[in-house]
Amino acid sequence: MSSHIMLDIETMDTENTASIVSIGACAFDMDNYDEEITRKFDIRISLESNQKAGRTISASTVSWWLKQSKEAQAALHRDPVVNLKEGLTQFRMWADEVKPRASRIWAKDPDFDVVIMKDAFNDLGMVWPFKFWESRSVRTIVELAYPNGDEPHIELGVAHDAADDAIRQALMVRHCYWTLNHAK
Repeated sequence: MSSHIMLDIETMDTENTASIVSIGACAFDMDNYDEEITRKFDIRISLESNQKAGRTISASTVSWWLKQSKEAQAALHRDPVVNLKEGLTQFRMWADEVKPRASRIWAKDPDFDVVIMKDAFNDLGMVWPFKFWESRSVRTIVELAYPNGDEPHIELGVAHDAADDAIRQALMVRHCYWTLNHAK
């Protein structure tokens, strides 16, 4: 059994310094195709605590959020809502408790989710729980498994709800992994 973690965040900017308003994650076993994903992390971060920490907000991202579904917007305000340091601490503790230790941290785009999270950890003097070589890209494995862009669409939860996105992306990664390793 090997543990992997899928990370998805929702932000108020696209820069490395973006305010993080939601963190969703799940742990999954790449080798167990039928395993239900039950190890989940889901938390909202107050915008005020991001502002106090010097995290940024962009008008274009706020405008983008205003065009999203009411369900996606509502997901940003669901309890629990904590300050940035508490949210990052809880994520770190959750990731550390995944057994066996997660050997990979996945994100749809690690250059976004992982980079912003690492920046926030650094800003608050905290240690990011993963090594740089452990980051993996959802987009890359999907493109390898479906080079013609004909990948299946996984219906699950609300788009732009960080926890739902993390689970949907983990299911896609596991599907692509099995497609690549069991193709004839």
